[in-house]
Amino acid sequence: MTAPGWYNAEGDPPGTTRYWDGERWVGDPVQTSITSPASVGFGRSGQLNLASPGSRIGARFIDLIIALVVGAIFLIPVITGVIDDLDDLGSNPTDTQVERVITDAVEDNISTLVIFGIAGLLWDFVWVGLFGGTPGKLIVGLRVARADNGAHPPGWAKAALRALNRLIGLVPGIGGLIVLLVGLISLIMLFSDSQNRTIMDRVASTVVLKK
Repeated sequence: MTAPGWYNAEGDPPGTTRYWDGERWVGDPVQTSITSPASVGFGRSGQLNLASPGSRIGARFIDLIIALVVGAIFLIPVITGVIDDLDDLGSNPTDTQVERVITDAVEDNISTLVIFGIAGLLWDFVWVGLFGGTPGKLIVGLRVARADNGAHPPGWAKAALRALNRLIGLVPGIGGLIVLLVGLISLIMLFSDSQNRTIMDRVASTVVLKK
């Protein structure tokens, strides 16, 4: 019996290895010339180095702070302009006047608002697809990886699936509620799932690993 470890499996391309757990092959073949076993998220025992729930929550908190800072840069000038225009209306503006000020502000800053909206929609998708994690995850040393072999970045398709809830949030009426429920259930799953996976992790077949 061959001891657990990384070997070139019969039938796999030259220059690749696959993890043998002592009984069967695990995951897909990995290019050894590009990625070593340690860099694709497996420890010496062949087990994935899973991120703890606490570290994932901390990473998300950092992402939230970054989002607030970026949002302030984009939106504070717009909000300040609206407040100034409302002050110019006097102490008792009519509803029509207030609506006109807000409409004008949106029309005057439509390009800024569109850019901000698109950036928020694609934020997780682009960061995970390019770097294997959002800024918060990268700062605390976490990586989003494929669940089958631990490779990261996990690829654009899986990054898109992980960010699918952002699109669901755009559905009129129930989109926001669905996103809220997904977030609450995912928080519970972080502590109850055997691999600390959330709903979007399972949809995309990904895990979050310690670097």
